[in-house]
Amino acid sequence: MTGVRPGLPGGGWANNLDVPDDGSVADPEWWINTANNNGGDSFVEVIDGFSADGRHHLGMAANQVISQTLTGVALQPNMVYTLTIAAGNRSGFTTTANETIFGLNAGTTDLGRVTFNASNIAAGTFADQTFTYFSGASPPTGDISIMLGNGGSNRSHYDNIRLDVSSVSSLPFRVVINRDTGNITALNQSGAEVNFAGLSLLSAAGTLSPANWQSVSGNFDSDGNGTVSSAPWLVFNADATDLSEGTLGTGTVANGGSINFG
Repeated sequence: MTGVRPGLPGGGWANNLDVPDDGSVADPEWWINTANNNGGDSFVEVIDGFSADGRHHLGMAANQVISQTLTGVALQPNMVYTLTIAAGNRSGFTTTANETIFGLNAGTTDLGRVTFNASNIAAGTFADQTFTYFSGASPPTGDISIMLGNGGSNRSHYDNIRLDVSSVSSLPFRVVINRDTGNITALNQSGAEVNFAGLSLLSAAGTLSPANWQSVSGNFDSDGNGTVSSAPWLVFNADATDLSEGTLGTGTVANGGSINFG
């Protein structure tokens, strides 16, 4: 977090989340709620040697949520939004029960959250984590908000927070989910064929349909039409949370090709 709290010394911290500290509410701000950005359980902190960008980072105590609304910035159709945060493991403050939470809202619509246990990275370091959202043809309305939270014990630490937007057509290899029909398609526009020996489609919410899944096994392998693989494929799991399969051979998606998983 470059440019924040220029007078804050090493080891210092401040609860005021006005960023930059100019007393303004016009620039992007981190808010604990819509009326407060100066509470006691979230803070800007300088710990020399503990940051991902610049000297400062954001931190918060357990069960705290802060947000930054991008005023006038709404979701555009058929775009990929990637929120990247650097999550930190502060020695003595990041426990094994850590829940570093981040995601996006559009207005009052929750677009999803990622929960990461920062104790899984080396103490005293930060590591990038990402949340990705595909807006679809008719995205939710309202200004985009970046949401950060700590759902576990002790503290969570954030730095180098970035939101990137790209068109679906600009991604070289991608999986597209039609939010209206539920159809899943893998598309290869990487400029070369892509080889793989297994795949998993996962849904924490349990929204996958095994009955509608067109697996490579039996459809596009040696037991099917052979368009993806000349070897046999085997389904490992087929339920609402996990559709997985693989092969001892190779599957291939040609440049410009696709696989329709149903």
